[in-house]
Amino acid sequence: MNKIGIVPVFFGLSAGVVVIFLLMIGRPESPPPPDSAPKEGEKNREESLLLSEELEIENESLRERIRSLEEELDALKNRPDREPSKELGTKEEGADLHTQFFRLTEKGVSAYGGKAFQELLKALKESPEEARELLLERLQNAESAQERFFAAAMLEGLQDPKAISELGRAAKEDSDDLVRRMASHALAVIGTEEAKEPLSICMNEDKDWGVRVNSAYGLAKLGDEAGLAMLQQSYYSEDTPSEYRLAILGGLADVADPVTAPIFREILTGSKDMGYLLMAIGAVEKMKDKGSLLELRAILHSDHPPVIKEKAEEAIYTIQN
Repeated sequence: MNKIGIVPVFFGLSAGVVVIFLLMIGRPESPPPPDSAPKEGEKNREESLLLSEELEIENESLRERIRSLEEELDALKNRPDREPSKELGTKEEGADLHTQFFRLTEKGVSAYGGKAFQELLKALKESPEEARELLLERLQNAESAQERFFAAAMLEGLQDPKAISELGRAAKEDSDDLVRRMASHALAVIGTEEAKEPLSICMNEDKDWGVRVNSAYGLAKLGDEAGLAMLQQSYYSEDTPSEYRLAILGGLADVADPVTAPIFREILTGSKDMGYLLMAIGAVEKMKDKGSLLELRAILHSDHPPVIKEKAEEAIYTIQN
């Protein structure tokens, strides 16, 4: 069983596939070169420390919020008497897919991956032909970048290979960075050979860092060495913000190419962060990396939390059998 899905804090936003969501919402431009960073002595160091602390607090808050939402969702799913949601204007209320889509886009990009998003995606999957027609039309013609963003996101959720051509066009040509990021990620998730050409162009030519990294992820999934190399380079680069490094690691873990095993072994040996550890355990388990057995066994005799030890034990069993 693929355990990559056990780390939903940053990535479990799209059909159980690792989603580099932070790359799509937080960075409109490429990272500055190392020598362009400001140098103001102790004051800058103090500000950096404060920023790191604030990011850690925000990340922990996000983890707690997502855990809470997952618990609420599970509770709702298990209620036999639950009523249909009226948040989007469901079919029971007479709202068609067009209306539901426009209501979602009005909520803004922050609705990506949320309850309303998932409800609409479910409705679209029930009418795939109508859904494809609606979403491709919006991706091609909507004046609002927000609509084009959600059209690409929903096409990713449908994982429809027939959408590859238009997603490729959007990834290469759309004027909005967020739309191109979403389209390039949709290409990566759908992941057919037809996606290789637009992903390669985007990785090598796009001005936006997020588009390039998302495209590298897609190419790496297709076995492209250049894509995998760029993904590794982005993970190790000093220009990559720390809050994005875990997201890139998620891409590497999803690809699970044996050449990246040393990255995950290093994490198993030296990290105390649960997100990194779970990601690394899932990756070496997925690639059945026997070279990581020593590190996994060491975890069993460490002071790591029980959940980490449990996942390590499961990984050991999978690798050995």
